[in-house]
Amino acid sequence: MARHFTDPHDLDAVLHMPDAPAILDLRTPEDAAADPTRLPAARRLSLAELERGAGPDGPVVVYCQKGGKISQLGAAMLRARGGTATALSGGHLAWCAAGRPVQALEGPGAAWVMPLAPDWPTLCALWVLRRLVDPDVRVLPVAADQCEAGAAVWGAERLPADLAGDGCAGRPDPSRARAPGRDRWRDDPARAARADRRCGPGARSRRRHAGRRRMTPGWGRMLRVFGRIGIVSFGGPAAQIAVMHRELVERERWLDEETFLRGLGFCTLLPGPEAMQLATFAGWRLRGTAGGLLAGALFVLPGAAVMIALASAYLAFGRLPAVEAAFLGIKAAALAIVAGALWKLRAKALRGPLALGVAVAAFAALFLLDAPFWSVLGAALLLGAARPEGVATVVDPFPWRRTVGTVTLWLAIWWLPLLSLLWLAPGSVPAQAGLFFSWLATVSFGGAYAVLAALAQTAVEGQGWLTAEQMIDGLGLAETTPGPLILVTLFTGWLAGAQAGGTGLAWLTGLVSLHATFAPCFLWIFAGAPHLERLTANPRLRGALAMVSAAVAGVIANLSVWFAVHVLFREVAEGRGPPRPDPASLDPAALALAIFAGLWLLVLRRGLFETLGLAAAGGLGLHLLG
Repeated sequence: MARHFTDPHDLDAVLHMPDAPAILDLRTPEDAAADPTRLPAARRLSLAELERGAGPDGPVVVYCQKGGKISQLGAAMLRARGGTATALSGGHLAWCAAGRPVQALEGPGAAWVMPLAPDWPTLCALWVLRRLVDPDVRVLPVAADQCEAGAAVWGAERLPADLAGDGCAGRPDPSRARAPGRDRWRDDPARAARADRRCGPGARSRRRHAGRRRMTPGWGRMLRVFGRIGIVSFGGPAAQIAVMHRELVERERWLDEETFLRGLGFCTLLPGPEAMQLATFAGWRLRGTAGGLLAGALFVLPGAAVMIALASAYLAFGRLPAVEAAFLGIKAAALAIVAGALWKLRAKALRGPLALGVAVAAFAALFLLDAPFWSVLGAALLLGAARPEGVATVVDPFPWRRTVGTVTLWLAIWWLPLLSLLWLAPGSVPAQAGLFFSWLATVSFGGAYAVLAALAQTAVEGQGWLTAEQMIDGLGLAETTPGPLILVTLFTGWLAGAQAGGTGLAWLTGLVSLHATFAPCFLWIFAGAPHLERLTANPRLRGALAMVSAAVAGVIANLSVWFAVHVLFREVAEGRGPPRPDPASLDPAALALAIFAGLWLLVLRRGLFETLGLAAAGGLGLHLLG
């Protein structure tokens, strides 16, 4: 009788071998969202994709959450094609319960291969890696005669001979990486004793479980990466999305292109700032709710701190030309970031002539015809729904209880502080600001630009919190600071509170404005993101979301052109149709800084921080020179 099941221990024993079987993860989207890890080097597929002929050649081990019907059916489908396929006994739960190594769904993290008895050049190279390159680097010691085989299996590149000699292989290709599942020391007592003397008695246990700890990004690494994104997120949503793509997809490889674009399309359909919601979505994909909170907060807080400082300085000194000149250089550099992102997005999101046509039509409707944002996305949704993509995938029943619990929790987080404020001080400026900005957060489809008219009308004419000139200055400050443009609500609340009751009330109103603006964003993501995979299991919804992703490329192009026109020209006539710049008002300094930033960042491929810093210094220097 043919063997149709593989025990976790048997699979663990051969993972490091050159002829190790391929591994397919067939878990449902809900199971994967609840535990965003996978077996080492596992490829994630659905039954529908297997039915269409997807899947590797050669021996395959298939698993689902509990080793039930899904994995057995997938293995049977592969065997029906003539392949060799088995189901993992007990599935993902049994593998984790046995303490076997896992890795994050979106990438394996850094790994290196070294011999059991490394020489001094190898040890020095590893010290350099951990102290100067990546403190979370994962070292996989193997027998000296297995370094070549291990490097080939993991897709590693060998380090330069002058750095580490011949005993160490380098960073793997994430699509091929495999973490060894066995402790190399337990079959050789003498070698184990030497390792214990060298590294301590707990070294074997730490090595055995190191893969599991480090496959998912550590909190320190996430803090650094998302903090960097929040600090350099200048230039509006187009530039911010470009920065996130550069950091999360290209540099860290925590998300793949498909997941990033699917999340971007989903966030575009939600009210509120899509870039902030995309950062929250990315954090949620990596480390669940806590990761989403960390990523979303780090995207908002740097810009909020800068906005509070600028609003305080604005009240004390008025407009600051030197600060505006430095931020002009940053905005000019943001043009280069946007240009690079659009070029990459062209190849990633526009797959086929239909997607290209949808993107061009979305750009023309928004930029030339000034069409409503929702009419463009609605048309893309209808077109995609009329063209189903793929076949239906079987999913588990809708988890109503979990979703209702999430919605209830975040409604309480959103409204309990505001209701308490309304009860304690019903007619105060903070209470009015909380109500107004909560309403604004639920209707701000299409980003901050779509609701600026309602914000200005209520803040200036309805409530009298600001003058029209102050509102314009606040929008200018929001465009030049990091973080989402909707931070203009913080400026509005700060000035309203300061004029009503001084610095103390300014702080309270500003914090209330910040809470009412961004708390709903966490609600939309944490309640809706777990069902994104479920929605895409339906062919019509999958096609609709694909067309929305194509339309989003046109939306980003429209925002990019709008932003470029307002950066490069001092006078721009607004009205029905596209913005009309005055050619005589072209700003030579902004144009020169944009060209410099493009060459520095895209041609010379220098760092983002370095480019922004030089552009800011250039803008300030040109201002001081007159």
